[in-house]
Amino acid sequence: APMASRQAPSLSVEVVAPESSGVGQPLTYELVVRNTGPSGVSGVRVDNDLPPRAALTATDPPADVQGERA
Repeated sequence: APMASRQAPSLSVEVVAPESSGVGQPLTYELVVRNTGPSGVSGVRVDNDLPPRAALTATDPPADVQGERA
């Protein structure tokens, strides 16, 4: 009998943010991770490089910040 093939998850990441923000003003944005594949996935990690001179003030859920990457 042929071996059943296992289909992998298919992940996408979308950044949802306003078109612009004033200099020195807070900017709230979302990273939306979707699994459009046929199987589940766990342990997903998303790295996000922060722009130069940007300061990360809060994340939900809490991010693991390493230098200029959250």
